Amino acid sequence: MKARDIMHKRVISVRPETTLDELARLLTENGVSGVPVIGPEGDLIGLVSQTDLVRQPHEGDTAAAVMTPWTVSLEEDADIKDVARQMLSKQIHRLVITREGRMCGIITSLDLVRALLKQVETK
Repeated sequence: MKARDIMHKRVISVRPETTLDELARLLTENGVSGVPVIGPEGDLIGLVSQTDLVRQPHEGDTAAAVMTPWTVSLEEDADIKDVARQMLSKQIHRLVITREGRMCGIITSLDLVRALLKQVETK
């Protein structure tokens, strides 16, 4: 099974200047716990989660002020074993999936658990 098989293709993202109020509303309305932060050139610059929102103190009131700078991603043809290894080794709950270096999806730890359970149940 590959990353593209379990990734969310419709990824909600925000800009660095998105306010924390807007961000909280977006997370709540869409039932997600984190979103990528996309820079002016369309590049992935960070990730902001519910945890980031509740951490104190904040140095500002925007996504850029609370986001975790992004450094971990995998290409869409990566095996889910590699996805699991990255999540475990980096202790992260979301992994951005790319196609030719551009974001095309996201996988959460819950997505990975679902995929692994599906594999076990089909054996």
